[in-house]
Amino acid sequence: MHHVRVPGMTCGGCPGALTRAIQKLDQQALIESELERV
Repeated sequence: MHHVRVPGMTCGGCPGALTRAIQKLDQQALIESELERV
């Protein structure tokens, strides 16, 4: 399992783009994300 912290994600588009990029590499990847509260 890998954990990646990506600071600065504050809108719904950021995790969506990251999810699509990761799933292009690994379609079975389980991705969870939390947005920063500003």
